[in-house]
Amino acid sequence: MLDGLNEMQGEGALQKDIGFIRDHFSYPVLTDILRSLTKAETAGCDWARETLSGLRKSSPMSLAITDRHIRNALTLDIRETLIEDYRIAARCLEAPDFFEGVRAALRDKDGAPKWSPETFEDIAPDAVNGYFTPLGDDELELPTRVEMQAARV
Repeated sequence: MLDGLNEMQGEGALQKDIGFIRDHFSYPVLTDILRSLTKAETAGCDWARETLSGLRKSSPMSLAITDRHIRNALTLDIRETLIEDYRIAARCLEAPDFFEGVRAALRDKDGAPKWSPETFEDIAPDAVNGYFTPLGDDELELPTRVEMQAARV
């Protein structure tokens, strides 16, 4: 039903940077992406410097979670992606970084969050996995496309 409403979009704001994005964000792991950006920053690339500046302000754990979620989404359908979104959101509300970011940006307005862990390199190998595990009884339940179409009849 919605398929007929799809409209092709024109070039977006990032289109001018597509070469940089492909060059640096096509690596298979986040450490390689950061290494590539750092190398380009050292060589004087303003785009890499600005990009790293933004990434360095972010929670290292959130960067790791986001990287994995984007990679997972390449193999998931929309239903599975929304379920994973929900898991991540629920788990982020249990972790300290969300509240620390709110504190630094909105409550104290000091702009100096104390992330946990402080750096990407300090993230325990299995720490990211916990954000993606099913929520048990609290798992988001969404009908499949077949179930939704059957309900319309």
